[in-house]
Parts: sequence; structure tokens; C-alpha cells
Amino acid sequence: LPASNRSFTVSLGIVGASGGNRRVFEGEAIPLRAETGQVGADQFHYEWHTTAGILTAITDKATLDTTAVTAAATLTVSVLVTNSNGDTAEASLPVTVERRRDSISSQVSNPGTIIDRAVLAEAIIDGQPHGVSQFFRRDATAIVCHLTLRRERQGQVVEFAWIQPDGKERARSSVRTSAPRPDQDQFVFGQFRPRANLQSGPWRVDVYIDGQVVKRVPFSVSVF
Repeated sequence: LPASNRSFTVSLGIVGASGGNRRVFEGEAIPLRAETGQVGADQFHYEWHTTAGILTAITDKATLDTTAVTAAATLTVSVLVTNSNGDTAEASLPVTVERRRDSISSQVSNPGTIIDRAVLAEAIIDGQPHGVSQFFRRDATAIVCHLTLRRERQGQVVEFAWIQPDGKERARSSVRTSAPRPDQDQFVFGQFRPRANLQSGPWRVDVYIDGQVVKRVPFSVSVF
């Protein structure tokens, strides 16, 4: 939803959503972008806020993690933008989080396995994701999908399928879970190393456990 003052305007929307409309399901990481209609995002200062969920922002881009959001809840994301002259503009976006009712959440061979958190990053350093983002350049050399698991069984196969904007699978990798430790989460990740420039547009990672899709993690590729 856009807002304006005498100097400039700002609009806020979900990346890849036509007309700002996109269904959002519990557990998704949603890429957002604020647009001022003026060239040079570095000329502006962005202050992001959300009434629920976890918001990670870098200038005009942000990611809303809905993992901890109660299903069927409606939250509001807002951004306040200030230019170099001290003029401000603000925009807000209501986001309704829906409960999954399809096979993505129900058809898991071991229904006790839970993906607590799924993040995308540029690299894994000392077992942890670094450069966390939902936005990547077309010439990115590596993208990592990092998962936090609970109630997993030893030897489960976790697959990561990287789906490009035209719907085709670009790459796939897999790992096996190790023996679970009581009261401790397990971390697994899949890495995608493109050999050529990526297609611009909305991508996603389909996560499989023992052959069943259990989560889809969206991200966006563009030239910036």
C-alpha cells in the first residue's frame, strides 16, 4: 500500500506477487521490497517494522519469516523511508498467514519431523548461515538453504530442489540426517552452485524428506 508526502512516495509489496496479491502460508519466508520510484536506494534510510514474525531487512529489501506466526493471523509490515533532505514517506502492507491444507505439510513419511526454521544464505561458516537473504544476484556463485530440524530420525534423506521462474528444476542435492540428540536441534543444508547466470524472477527451494515435499522456501533473483 503506498503513502506519500510532498517530496516522494513509497510503495510496499511482496516480490513476485501480481498486483501485490499472494497467498502466504505458515512457515514461509516472504521476500518484500519498498519502492520509491527514484533511482538510487542508497539515498534513502529505511526503518522496517512488523506486528508479528521475524523481519530481516537490508535497505529497500526485507524478508518476513512466518515460522512463529499463528496460522490464520493477519499482521502488518510497515516501512518508514527518509531521504537526504529529511523528508519522509511511509507505507504498510497487511499480510494474512494461512494454514496449509494440502500435502505439503501432511504427507511426510515421518510426521514427527519438524522444520523449525529455513533460511537462505550466501555461505555456511562454522555450520551457520552467513549472508542471510531472500534476494540474490543473477551472477551469484553459491546459494545455501539451511534447515533447523526437530524430532527427526537417523538416516532420513533430505533433498533440496532448486526451482527457477519457468518452473523447471535447475539443481538438486541431498543429505542424510545423523543420529538425533535429546533436546537438541539438528542442522542440515543444501548448497546450489550455479555454473551460469540465473534467471531473473521468483525462485523457490522445494525441500523433501524421504521423498515427500514438506516445505517450499521462496527467494528472488535480480540485477541489483
